[in-house]
Amino acid sequence: MRNHLRSIKFIRSLTLLMLLTSGNATGAEFGSCDGAIRAEWLEDGRNMRLLVDYVYTDAYSKAWLAPEGSVVDGASIPQVLWSFIGSPFVGLYRKASVTHDVECENETQEWRAVHKMFYAAMRCSGVSVPRAKIMYAAVYQCGPRWGSDLGVRLFPCREGVMRSFVRRWKSLIYDEPDIEISELEALDSSSLVARADDPVEVLVEALGGLATINESDDAIRVSIPVGTSVVADGHVTKVADKVSATLGNIPGISITVEGHADSTGSSEMNFVLSQRRADATAKRLMARGIEPSAISTTGYGETSPVAAGNTAEDRARNRRIDIVIREEL
Repeated sequence: MRNHLRSIKFIRSLTLLMLLTSGNATGAEFGSCDGAIRAEWLEDGRNMRLLVDYVYTDAYSKAWLAPEGSVVDGASIPQVLWSFIGSPFVGLYRKASVTHDVECENETQEWRAVHKMFYAAMRCSGVSVPRAKIMYAAVYQCGPRWGSDLGVRLFPCREGVMRSFVRRWKSLIYDEPDIEISELEALDSSSLVARADDPVEVLVEALGGLATINESDDAIRVSIPVGTSVVADGHVTKVADKVSATLGNIPGISITVEGHADSTGSSEMNFVLSQRRADATAKRLMARGIEPSAISTTGYGETSPVAAGNTAEDRARNRRIDIVIREEL
């Protein structure tokens, strides 16, 4: 019995040692980021003040201090990324964003070293390799720079075009997961366009005139005019098939299918009809490969018209399905 108990204790000790060792190995690769961020939002609703020091220690034992009283706002992260990740101060990006903000404000360390610290701090906090690489590419190319050696901007860092480049970085990094961050640093915009597609541009080309596509800060809206029956509407089927073929294998895609009706008939009937339209379209998307967990549906009835009049043309415009696509990294 004693030998049996000793064996159990030895196995438990060995298991604990293995767990501790594996945890330390992961930490050693990207440093230590165990401390908590304690902060308060300021009255402007955008800035945040640190209530205590936060220190990220990298794999080379260099301590990156974000001192108590520092005010951070996420401005060191290109604004275009916010629509993909939400606020930089939530989730796994939070600690890395705080340290990066402070260093970009202080400008005491070389800018390339600060951006590389940001990548390592993200990985230390558990951000996945593809997401950390996408964030790093955008920050390196379009984030803050200072000092006498500013390098050369290889991308036109304008809001209107950067979303397409972020999607291309995402396509490239998921297609080539072993790509090094040094290669992302040297890759210019024309080379990126040659190596990776923007799935939204591919979708626009595939759809032709079958649907209207509008892109906002946080979503892509594909609007499809419909007849009286979505189930029998070949036009809707073609659009759903092309959306599925283009976006079905892209990580981080979520889709809301919105059904809309015109003002003909009762409001109760139009809610039922619009929900039926949304459900039928979602079913087609799932049949063509979109994961069910990535799709939701909402019927709006006649409550969200795009045309205010009551002519036949106005009613036709209001009778539609919107496939709303949101992206994450």
